[in-house]
Amino acid sequence: MRMKVQIIFVLLLCMAACSVAGELDPAKRYTILGKYIAIGEQPSSASDEDDASVQEFEGDLSSATIVVSMNIADDDEEPLFLEISRAVISNGRVVIEGELDKPTLAKISVESDIGMPLTVLTMLVPGQVVSFAVLDHEERSAQDWLVIVETLKLAKTPTKKFRIVGDLTGVDGERYPMPMVLVHSSKFDEKGDKKSTVFGPVLAKDKSFLIEGEVDEPRTVEIMVVSNKGRSWGSVQAIVEPNAVISVVVSSRWAHQLVATTGAGKHAKVIGTWRMGEQYLSAEDAIDEEFMRARTGTRNSNVEDTTREQAKSEQINDDTDADKTGLVTVDSSKMAEALAVVERTQYLAPASGCEHAIVPQDSTSQKRQQNTASPGGRPRYTLEPLYEIRNAALQDIAMNAEDPFDALLALELDPFVVLGAHSPSGAALPVYDRLMTLLDDNIVARRVKPARDALAQSVARDANSRKLIPGQKAPSFKLPTLAGELISLSEVLDRAEYVFVDFWASWCGPCIEDFPVLKNVYSSYKDNGLEVISISVDGTYDDWKDAAERNELPWIDLGSIGGILTETPVSYGILHMPAGLLIDHQGCIIKKDIRPEQLKELLADSFD
Repeated sequence: MRMKVQIIFVLLLCMAACSVAGELDPAKRYTILGKYIAIGEQPSSASDEDDASVQEFEGDLSSATIVVSMNIADDDEEPLFLEISRAVISNGRVVIEGELDKPTLAKISVESDIGMPLTVLTMLVPGQVVSFAVLDHEERSAQDWLVIVETLKLAKTPTKKFRIVGDLTGVDGERYPMPMVLVHSSKFDEKGDKKSTVFGPVLAKDKSFLIEGEVDEPRTVEIMVVSNKGRSWGSVQAIVEPNAVISVVVSSRWAHQLVATTGAGKHAKVIGTWRMGEQYLSAEDAIDEEFMRARTGTRNSNVEDTTREQAKSEQINDDTDADKTGLVTVDSSKMAEALAVVERTQYLAPASGCEHAIVPQDSTSQKRQQNTASPGGRPRYTLEPLYEIRNAALQDIAMNAEDPFDALLALELDPFVVLGAHSPSGAALPVYDRLMTLLDDNIVARRVKPARDALAQSVARDANSRKLIPGQKAPSFKLPTLAGELISLSEVLDRAEYVFVDFWASWCGPCIEDFPVLKNVYSSYKDNGLEVISISVDGTYDDWKDAAERNELPWIDLGSIGGILTETPVSYGILHMPAGLLIDHQGCIIKKDIRPEQLKELLADSFD
């Protein structure tokens, strides 16, 4: 591989030299056009170059360096990018040209001294032009963007290509200026880790955009529309597959609803049957009217029926058991089983030997929930009816579809989420178990079992979080140090009066920020019987090692490497980080979800 990189590097240098020394072959030439846009207070459209609200003036990124790197790895390998060209933005513009024999994945980056470089992926194709824009906000709190303008092509293999075309007419350009589109997709790798892929961002031009990508098989994606400040306008889910063309339009302006349609394929079968049914459309119209009246105080006299009719005309229903009204029939017994949710623990008696520990009551949190509930039950202006129709239809497909792959796609759209609940629902677990017996072993290994296991861990973690309260016993564990020595909680409790268990990771900024305070607390009270055990949940040993050595942790530092859904953080019900628990020498939880400043106060009361 090293020799291959060296050879390619020499060839690329020769190519760059040819680009400078002589004229480029039009058949092989690629062109990258960049534009710098400094964002004032009220920008509106990327295509309106003379618009007063989009001002081009000197800013932090106005003379930034643009770097182009090309992928030199084989098609079946992870991308390996090698820099081939760089240029400096001048007078708000930059042009980069070169030669290619075939379409190649490339990375465009903005280098600056104000933070991490901005990057975007695109395909460079001989004879074609790629346009991008650097959006530089005057407001320091606003995010800067590097975006592809209007058309993003990331498909190299024609037989795997899908297209998403969109018209964002109906998106409020004043409140959501310069609408951009991002497409999110995720899958599990061979290790069972969930990996996310982002197509974009793509800056719509004249309200239009086109995104091309490639997939090996049908897969769910989320299409998001955001403003140039990152403010979300709305999103829609879709199913992409080889040769699919997905059309995205605004279906309800005031309620911020998008609709994705296609003439055939898995999207039409799994999503289109209910999304374009009369039940959903009628509910959407009614909700849009309510949102409009709430925001304007008038009746909507100009509902955008054109896009709705356009979406209807593009939707050709495949053979399906759903009736023409969009209503679905669901087995009530299966629904009752699927929607069963683990009851929340309101009160737990103290564990044996932990009667001395504080046992909190739930009455305060219950009163808080009652006080924050809207009068009369459900809020008046809500999208809940749409979610109810959606979830019922997708649950029916997940449980009853003849084609198990259709059931898998419906399941991956997450229809078993309980509205208003903050806990994962285990109702999907039996459906995953059923699909494990119906689908091909390869699909089960890649898409069913990892998702099923992750959900099971999330459900268990949430249940543990509710049960693991002061007055209960802390779960036992035995984890390695950086040197590989295994240390158990019990052996530390044998020699300590109190143990503070602190979950952290190298990527958790607040965790790192707490270390100086925790070091001070540890230094003050370690002779009184305080011990600290920090548990890293980093994804790799190297990430843990680098961060631990950099922060010079003076206490016992252990690793639960593999993420927050590994055994120990799941047993402790860790839903977020930082997360710390104070445990006494009997293994009883004294306080949960505390940080070093609170720990210092507790120990002062106990020891001083």
